[in-house]
Amino acid sequence: MPDRDFYLDKNERFGGYRAAYKTYVTRIMELIGDRDPAASADTVIALETKIATAHWERAKRRDVLATNNPVDRAGLKDMIRAIDWDLFLAAAGLGSVQHFVVKETTALQDGTVLLDTEPVEAWKQYLAFHIAARTPTACRNRSTKPASTSTGKRLNGQEVQRDRWKRGVALLDDLLGEGVGELYVAKFFPRDSKVKMDELVANLNKAMGERLLALTWMDDTTRAAAQKKLSTFEPRVGYPAKWRDYGAYTVEQRKLFENVRAGQKFEWNRQVARLGQTVDRAEWGMNAQTVNAYYNELMNQITFPAAILQPPFFDPNADRRSTMARSAQ
Repeated sequence: MPDRDFYLDKNERFGGYRAAYKTYVTRIMELIGDRDPAASADTVIALETKIATAHWERAKRRDVLATNNPVDRAGLKDMIRAIDWDLFLAAAGLGSVQHFVVKETTALQDGTVLLDTEPVEAWKQYLAFHIAARTPTACRNRSTKPASTSTGKRLNGQEVQRDRWKRGVALLDDLLGEGVGELYVAKFFPRDSKVKMDELVANLNKAMGERLLALTWMDDTTRAAAQKKLSTFEPRVGYPAKWRDYGAYTVEQRKLFENVRAGQKFEWNRQVARLGQTVDRAEWGMNAQTVNAYYNELMNQITFPAAILQPPFFDPNADRRSTMARSAQ
């Protein structure tokens, strides 16, 4: 479940969440052929509750100082002793990595103790459930709908499960998002739209610079800082400068589960290969076909995917003055 409180809070509302979650876990265990699904669900949830007890509260997890604990390989071994780090890191493709950042220090120390104190069978059931649950489109069929809908309604207010085709599209976005985005842009986002949006953003940027010069409530130090931030502001419009290469990801017909697992492995290997490299400022955190936008305050970047640059949010054929007025609101 999303947070430690869902396991530990004694409020009646959270009791309802736990009941719905047990129904869901039981159904998943039944579908993967567990001999006693209800008992196995109890085992999984009991283990998760112990893990939750070790976790930090949400407020502490937002503390950037408390969660920034850099250590070298020896420091990692000394801090969290319940794991054979040489074996684990080698298996994860991280055998040569020497520097790490540990976030929930005491939570990880206390949580990993469970590796020695909890039965191996409990960990097997825990892992079996999560492997199945985290590949939902691949593992579930229509018979899981009542359980998943009940859990979604309790946790998120979701009345019904999304249509299967929508779940399929979401899976494709997750595994091959930029490949889909490249096709989307070619069909729905002509070059002229990008040119006009780039011009609109440049005009807004210029107007902001002029406004900063005229503001009377800013002192000189604050104005200089604002101007410096504006000068490094990086708008990104439509789609990435370079599309992701999926050449190392092999997809086979009629092998959905295997394709999902291969996609997850491809992404893990892609991330591992970036270790030790400079930050890729050209990488996007959203696909071009996403109707949304975001601002990255650490990089001072704002990103407008192609899908949101469609009417009514942006109309390349509209009067530019009215378009700018709506964008500035």
